[in-house]
Amino acid sequence: MGEGRNMAEFPGLNLYVSVDGDASWSGRLPKPSEDGRDGPLASLQEARDAIRKVKAREGLPAGGIRVLVQPGIYGMSETLAFVEEDSGTAERPITYVAQGDVRIIGGREIRGFEPMADASVRGRLSEDAQSHVVVLDLAQANIADLGEIVHSGFGRHLPLSHMELFFNGLPMRLAEWPNGDWAKVAWVPKGEPIVDNSGKRRGTKADRFGFEGDQPKSWKRTDDVWVHGYWFVNWADQYLKVKSIDKEKGAVLIEDPQSSYGYKKGQRFRFLNVLEELDQPGEYYVDRREMKLTFWPPSPVEDGIAMVSVLSEPLASFDHASHIRLVDMTFECGRSDGIVIREGRDVLIAGCTVRNVGGTAVKVFEGENHTIRSCDMSHMGEGGIVLDGGDRQTLTPAGHVADNNHIHHFSRWVRTYRVGIRIGGVGNQASHNYIHDAPHAGITYNGNNHVVEYNELTRLCLDTGDVGGIYTGRDWSAQGSVLRYNYIHRLGGVKGNSNAIYLDDLASGQTITGNILHKVHRGMMIGGGRDNVVENNIFFDFRIGVHLDARGIGWSRKLIEGRQGGWDMFGRLEKMPYDKPPYSDQYPELAHIMEDDPLEPRRNRIARNIFVGKKWLDPIRITVEQIEERNFAAFEDNLMDEDPLFIDPEAGNFSLKEGSPALKLGFEAIPLEDIGLRRDAYRRTIQGR
Repeated sequence: MGEGRNMAEFPGLNLYVSVDGDASWSGRLPKPSEDGRDGPLASLQEARDAIRKVKAREGLPAGGIRVLVQPGIYGMSETLAFVEEDSGTAERPITYVAQGDVRIIGGREIRGFEPMADASVRGRLSEDAQSHVVVLDLAQANIADLGEIVHSGFGRHLPLSHMELFFNGLPMRLAEWPNGDWAKVAWVPKGEPIVDNSGKRRGTKADRFGFEGDQPKSWKRTDDVWVHGYWFVNWADQYLKVKSIDKEKGAVLIEDPQSSYGYKKGQRFRFLNVLEELDQPGEYYVDRREMKLTFWPPSPVEDGIAMVSVLSEPLASFDHASHIRLVDMTFECGRSDGIVIREGRDVLIAGCTVRNVGGTAVKVFEGENHTIRSCDMSHMGEGGIVLDGGDRQTLTPAGHVADNNHIHHFSRWVRTYRVGIRIGGVGNQASHNYIHDAPHAGITYNGNNHVVEYNELTRLCLDTGDVGGIYTGRDWSAQGSVLRYNYIHRLGGVKGNSNAIYLDDLASGQTITGNILHKVHRGMMIGGGRDNVVENNIFFDFRIGVHLDARGIGWSRKLIEGRQGGWDMFGRLEKMPYDKPPYSDQYPELAHIMEDDPLEPRRNRIARNIFVGKKWLDPIRITVEQIEERNFAAFEDNLMDEDPLFIDPEAGNFSLKEGSPALKLGFEAIPLEDIGLRRDAYRRTIQGR
């Protein structure tokens, strides 16, 4: 049984919370007493405050404290905030556990939609839309703060703060053009080219660009219209506010700030929040000037539940708090993040659902041994989980864990570098997670000595290019991480430009073993790095198995030697004691990198892998002979051009039959049955795939 589900005798103190509770009651009773003088508390905040009083008065009881939260919707006007004084201890933890369907909501249900009556507004809609859209007066619904779409995206890490609409538990879409597709930048005025911090030329500096077609010329108002686009490359997106539309020239004028790298002809973009383009079920339009919400519901609005996000801060936060557990609750419908943990130790988020938030589901910064286990996370505006902690100077691990989580349909707002799991620091772990359906990467990591294992990643990289299912890069000192027993399959990628595992820009000292890379463009990208081990992996149904290059002595040499912005590899190295213990003990080759032609790839090892696909090796601007002569890489006992005798690879069964030639080369069986989600005390069922 999970934390708190076992209703057998509990050695500690039980407190109770109910939507029918009262702040004046003790919380010691699960139901109101017959005389109405005592009963459960009304909120988790009240339970938290009651625990503070217990601790001050008598200390934590043996066994700790368990808060049993009764089913219901608990609306949040402020963050459920835990600080150091709310901590338990390792022997006496504090557990908040749901006793049914408990929903912690940072939004508000809205009612009172009416057919559109304003003829002047109706006339801006298509005939089909006119018979379906409904309108809500937000002021009358007591929704005063609508927030504003912000200039978010690549290079701008502004917190999202605008109100969103959800219907029957799913996010709706701002009215857009084109529908579900992209327009193309038709032209960019002549102007100054923009060079990024790596020295590369990007787009053109401008405050406008051209569009194709006549559709935008018919729009009556553009005072709160936005454009979202990949303005210069397919791995960076941004939201920009429209200043006006020049209908005569077919141009969009953009308010400052402009796109970070300017604009480039042919790049993808779309318009958002255009009333005239509210032409499909599930779309809505926000008129901030008139305080009106116009909506085409996908089913009769009176039979469903419409909700808007209100809370602009995280739904729950932990600041230097320790030994607290949140179990089996749902956190949803906030404009910001779901749960944020800073410092402290041993906070457990288990069996919870986080969905429909504008930011990231769960963020962990610093502290020790925080765990996110067996949670379901979906429809986040940004990413799933952030794990960041540990001391890179001393290589002291944080020990944070993301285990057995189902993370999907994320990065729906900011579409690049907001990933399923992002890991930083030292000694953190992502295991047994199932991550799928997103425009960009599944897992990104930097830092040292992380373990990424037994994860299943699929249907990722769906809307971007130059991207990886698992990605790292640009730091020689960030070594010692292990990627093992992951199943990465069926990835997208604009123009096919994606990699299952992407060691970008001289990433070094990584161990890649026992992974299955199936139905991908590139299985593995080694972008100029050194001391990487790629062994005992299965590459099946790929266009390119392993890409290997020497970019450090090629196109990126001047950028690295010039220490340009993101390419300041030497600066990152110098910030770490890379030539002294513990670095020199754990990464002995790194200690001598400055005397070992650091820009050259060295000592990569590709051994005992199985390759069944088109081109197993793709060396760029170097030959295999040069690779081996210059010790860029060694190739040992790989199986190519021979049937490995898999049992049923198309169905994902990569077990080897007896007599497989791979076994004769020393290939070791991969524990297929252990990959992905598992049943445990907090996850009783596993979703179908």
